[in-house]
Amino acid sequence: MLRATGRHAGTARHGTRHRAAVDAVPDLVHSRRGALQGPHGGRKPPGTEEVAGEGEGEGHQAEHFQKTVAQTSQIKDAVERVHVKTQAAKEAAVAVKDSFGQYQGTITALKGQLDRVDGAASQFEGELLEHLAGDERASAQMAGRGAARRGAALAAAALAAAALAAGGRRGRAGACAAGAATARATGGPLAAGRAAAAARAGRRGGGRRAPRAGRRAGEGQFQPPEPYGPLFELRPEGGLADSALIWLHCGAGNGAVASWTVGADLREALPSTSLLFPTGTVRLPFPRWVAFGYDEVNKAMENTSALLDFGHLGIMQESVRYVHALVDREIARGIRPERIFVAGFSNGGAAALAAGLSYQARLGGVLGASTFLLGRPPERDGQLEAAPPVHLFHGGADPVVPVEWAHHSRKVLDDAGLSVSLKVYPGMWHSRCEEETLDMLTLIRGTLMQQKS
Repeated sequence: MLRATGRHAGTARHGTRHRAAVDAVPDLVHSRRGALQGPHGGRKPPGTEEVAGEGEGEGHQAEHFQKTVAQTSQIKDAVERVHVKTQAAKEAAVAVKDSFGQYQGTITALKGQLDRVDGAASQFEGELLEHLAGDERASAQMAGRGAARRGAALAAAALAAAALAAGGRRGRAGACAAGAATARATGGPLAAGRAAAAARAGRRGGGRRAPRAGRRAGEGQFQPPEPYGPLFELRPEGGLADSALIWLHCGAGNGAVASWTVGADLREALPSTSLLFPTGTVRLPFPRWVAFGYDEVNKAMENTSALLDFGHLGIMQESVRYVHALVDREIARGIRPERIFVAGFSNGGAAALAAGLSYQARLGGVLGASTFLLGRPPERDGQLEAAPPVHLFHGGADPVVPVEWAHHSRKVLDDAGLSVSLKVYPGMWHSRCEEETLDMLTLIRGTLMQQKS
């Protein structure tokens, strides 16, 4: 083999190195590509998928944030609506409070007016009695101008109330005469007109002048105890009574109103019976006979048996003593106890039951209309025969005194061994009706007829 020498030898050596470098290029490129691709040979390095997952999580977070913003806006709107309603409720409460204050002021003003009217009535009472006692002709004329029937009697009552409100002396005199003289239900001349005519004609009833109907109790000598109001009487013509009925009215009525209404219903059917209409304690909110107020009513409405706990309420004993005094007064006039009846309506009926059942002698009967028994019947030391019969009358639709109270009262009286009856009138409210009045009259007249025989 020939060996290159000199220049050619250098050239050969240079070409050999060049070829070696060229041959090494693929390995270098391959090595650099490997470096670029990394140790995984072009595969995705671990964690690449996790980076992609974090991107999707950020999208969900953004969506959740938008929903939270929307919900927060809705909550804010709801809170705003609640705030508006709360503000409206506050304004309504303020309006109610203001209205209540005005109502209290009105009540106070009305109370003052009632006090002034009561004072004026007391002031003129003596003058009215003197006027009626001294001027019989004027009294008869005023009575003659009264109503002959029940409807006209009620009209007279309205005129009397208007006259009292006006406060004039003549108006008050006309009111007293018209109201006290109205004495019957169905027709014919008034009792006062008949009595005055008999007085003008001369003697009547054993040489005595006939007293005028509607005169105050005891011919002006009887004075009701304080704080009870005036007593109104309807006496038979000639003053010859063989029986008496004492009626305790309550609610919107007092002695005067009862004499115009109840008296008009009973007068014609009981011509020989003295009808007495006392007035309860003159205290607000209305004349009453026993302090059975709102607290007691609410308890009894929840539990009827609570009526047993109210036998010693205020005013009751004073009312019982007052009624006993009226009974004593009729006995002193010559009427036997068994021909005296005690009756009452509502609150007045409760006092009538207590008074009639506790009187020392046996009365003709106790009548209670739309009423109730407070407590238990008084002890009579085992002498039940001395207790009068009790007759209860009640409306089946009474919203003031529930009919359950009447059934309770009947049961308590019956359990005590007393004679008691109860009649309920379907559909009747806290009021009276013609059927009830007829039933009362039948009982009273039947009792009186039995005693005569």
